Amino acid sequence: MWTSAGARLNAFCSVSCFERYPIDACASMATRDLVRIVSLRRTEAAAKAITSREELEREAIAVLREEAGNTVNLNPDGLVPSLMATRRGADRQPYNRERVEPEGPAPVKALAAERAYVLARGGGTHLSGGYASLPAGLAAKMAGSIVKELPAAAMETLAGMLGDGTEARQLIAQLGGPKAAEAHDKVFAPQLPGRKVEP
Repeated sequence: MWTSAGARLNAFCSVSCFERYPIDACASMATRDLVRIVSLRRTEAAAKAITSREELEREAIAVLREEAGNTVNLNPDGLVPSLMATRRGADRQPYNRERVEPEGPAPVKALAAERAYVLARGGGTHLSGGYASLPAGLAAKMAGSIVKELPAAAMETLAGMLGDGTEARQLIAQLGGPKAAEAHDKVFAPQLPGRKVEP
């Protein structure tokens, strides 16, 4: 993913250390993105037969390994693409291997948190290659669906990306409710005078 804090993005590209790719990458992705990967290359009947997150991850891995192209677009068609590298793409391109730690387990839902960040900040607000920007309402809806599935550690990661301040806290609370607001408080409470959060 090409980003700096607060940047508005028109592409989202994620890979882990190549020998682990894409198993840990899929495990840290948002459910809606896994569904998109599977729905692009599997029949509706096959997709509906999936009954668990683990099955969905396995099927997404299979699609990414089989795909002939370098990337798969995770955004709705016709809008700014959100690009997930395929097996072929991960092997061919000089992606940043530090995106996910080369040793040990991938950070909890790291790619989902980053995807939520991109969407929360506009979801790709620049015109790029003839694609239209994601409408603000759609980007917010997609971000909210991801934030609601994030575990506490990933919510804290997202809070750190969004930054401190009232506006950032309101944004994460709008997307994820009280738990998301609590995650923001936990990350930034030490910096705020008179504010204390219980461990």
